[in-house]
Amino acid sequence: MWKKIAKYAAVTLLIIVCCFGELYHMRPFGYGVWLAGLLFLNPLALTFAVVGGELAAAPGLATVIELACTVAAVGLTVVLLRRKKLCLWHLLIAAAVGKIGCAYRVVAGESAVLTELLSLGFEALIALVAYTALKPLLVDALKYRLLEAETASLAMLGLVVGLSLSALELFDFNPAVTVGVALVVLAAVVSGAGAAFAAAVAVGAGASLYAFDASLLAALAVAAAFAALFAAAPRMLTAAAAMLGFIMATYLFGDGNGAMAVAAAAAGALLAMCLPPRAVKYLKNTLGEGQRPALRYMINRTRSDMGGRLTETGRIFGDMGQVMCAESAPLKSDLGRTLRARVCADCRDCKHCSVTDAAADELMRTAVANGHAGISALPPSVADGCSHLAAVIKESDRLVAEHAALETARRREGEIRMTVAEHLFGIRDVLDEMGRREAQPVGMHPELERKLTEELTYRNVVCGESLIAEVGEDTKITLVVRLDCIDKQTIEQTVSKVLKARFSVTGVSDSNLSGWGIVYLENSPRLDALFAAASVAKDGSIVSGDTHSFIKIGSRFMMALSDGMGSGEQARTLSENAITLVESFYKAGYPYELILKSVNRFLSYGSDGFSAVDITVIDLNEGRSDLIKIGAPASYIKNADTVSIVRGEALPLGMVEEMRPYIVSRVMHGDEVAVLVSDGVADCFEGDGLADFINKLPPYNPQALCSAVLEKALSLSGGRARDDMTVLATRVFERV
Repeated sequence: MWKKIAKYAAVTLLIIVCCFGELYHMRPFGYGVWLAGLLFLNPLALTFAVVGGELAAAPGLATVIELACTVAAVGLTVVLLRRKKLCLWHLLIAAAVGKIGCAYRVVAGESAVLTELLSLGFEALIALVAYTALKPLLVDALKYRLLEAETASLAMLGLVVGLSLSALELFDFNPAVTVGVALVVLAAVVSGAGAAFAAAVAVGAGASLYAFDASLLAALAVAAAFAALFAAAPRMLTAAAAMLGFIMATYLFGDGNGAMAVAAAAAGALLAMCLPPRAVKYLKNTLGEGQRPALRYMINRTRSDMGGRLTETGRIFGDMGQVMCAESAPLKSDLGRTLRARVCADCRDCKHCSVTDAAADELMRTAVANGHAGISALPPSVADGCSHLAAVIKESDRLVAEHAALETARRREGEIRMTVAEHLFGIRDVLDEMGRREAQPVGMHPELERKLTEELTYRNVVCGESLIAEVGEDTKITLVVRLDCIDKQTIEQTVSKVLKARFSVTGVSDSNLSGWGIVYLENSPRLDALFAAASVAKDGSIVSGDTHSFIKIGSRFMMALSDGMGSGEQARTLSENAITLVESFYKAGYPYELILKSVNRFLSYGSDGFSAVDITVIDLNEGRSDLIKIGAPASYIKNADTVSIVRGEALPLGMVEEMRPYIVSRVMHGDEVAVLVSDGVADCFEGDGLADFINKLPPYNPQALCSAVLEKALSLSGGRARDDMTVLATRVFERV
């Protein structure tokens, strides 16, 4: 209801104002806007507006006669065509017919025939312009970005408003200045410099045309320039800048009425600031430049499709896992018939033999259960009725061995199938998680992107475009930067300042634009990790059987140490296999339980040795760490004052088929160090000697700590390495 009232009030006011517009003794503007408004609103209400406006602008008998004829002709057209069939051409023809009332003006000598004909043409032109300009406002409610024709028509209507408002000047207070400054400020805030200058030229040209003085046009143009400079600032500053520019131009080009002009400009600035922020935001999203909604839609649609495909692919792997979980068909129990076929076929007494298939089946069931065939286990019918017992027992043992081999192969096949099924389920879970994350819509911030582009360029990092995408809790930024301006430190500092969060450069690549590169940034975790290692091979060995790894993926950091059984090349190969498998599964995003179970089975199938594995995984966002120990010696968490000892009892990988790792979870704080050692180091210390020694070391330099522990272990072992020795350390610290 209120929207409808506001719509009628705005159009009524526009018609009344335009009725005062005069150009070369013609006043076609009020009529033209009225004709266009008849297509959108109630004709009766608008008729009162045009009658009142025309009589107020030019009272007299000629105006009354002209109004009466025009209103009668248009009203009759509306009634006859039932309005719903109306088009602009019907109204223009009716208005032309109604203009017969202008004949009185010509007869009375108040106007010339040519003037009235020109006025009629101008009314038709203004009607077309007003119709094109008002349709997106009154019918479509600015639900889309204006077309070029609509923008041009709106500018023409602004010119008419500027000319008409200038005719209402009272005590040197020009309302055209108020409307012009308000439109300049709003255009700068909503669409930038181009729109601000267009608004200034439209309203200023109309006002200057009325006064035949271009000073007001120049003043509004200067106000638009100042507003454009502060378009990105808060609206209050934009309005103040526009007002300042207008004041400067007024004193430069004015004619002595500067005080009232400044008052009119101040009223316009205040009017622009009074528009609700919600309305301004709506106008920005609809009319603003650089919003790129199609790009955002395309990105989210692509992500949604990709997420759905990943999920569907994961479902396929899950179905395959279900198929692999199905048990193999049991072996057929036709051993009795096979026994009779092999033994009885060559027996001369076969036709008169009393041994039946049932007796042979009973014999083989007993033999399979006992693991061999014996005289005591023979059924009476076989023992008493068969003349070739030695051949029967020999062939029965052979069949038992064959059956046992087949059963072992079937069981091993089942284990392999279960292992494959577990991996298929693991792949399904990984793909499901990837699909869920990929399908999340990307939230973007055009205003921040523009601000970021300007800030980077201001800091001598020439940025052509920026894209800020929020995916869940993660924010990813893509920048198009000149190759000769890429400064990672400056980029990280600037992005962190603008977005008020820590960001780090994750990659730089070339683009298809010559001289430009693409810079990628992501959220930086709250913590960072500094790591080091020190190791020495066993005396007499060329290579060490210990293998270690440091990996950082996203916000997670993993430190792993594998100690292969024995020393030398064989132990090295075993530990490398374990570490490589752990790394691969970890990079793929598998959960720890499946990683360790899979690595354990692969090692138990693929080699005769085993490997002790020590893994520490740290979440650099929250500081939560998981210490996973599989046959490894104690680990240590060192801070400035104390040392915590983490011991585990799990057997090494590859020793048994079913493995249960020992896992301890805790939170690591800044400047704490996690220390892992192999058996060669741990065995050199007695009791808690290693913990006491680590406690005396400063926690700030992981490399110095590793070297000190290794040197102490060597000194305790008489200066020689009796086993492979390795020390790993990772220090967690707060990012600055």
